[in-house]
Amino acid sequence: METAQSNKRRAEYEEETSKIRLEIELESAQCHKRAAENEEEASKIRLEKAKLDLETLKFKLGLKNLGF
Repeated sequence: METAQSNKRRAEYEEETSKIRLEIELESAQCHKRAAENEEEASKIRLEKAKLDLETLKFKLGLKNLGF
C-alpha cells in the first residue's frame, strides 16, 4: 500500500515538475520574443537617427556652400 501511495505521489510530483518546466520555457520564449521586438524597434530608431544625421550634414554642407 505504501508503494502505491509513494508511486502516486511521485507521479504527481513529476507532473507538477513537468508543468513548472513548461511554464518556465514559455516565459523564456516570451522574453526572447520581447527582446527581439525591442531590438527591432532599436534598429528602426538607429536607422531614423542615421537619416536625420545625413540630412543635418546635407544642410550644413549647403550652408557652407552659401558662405556660412
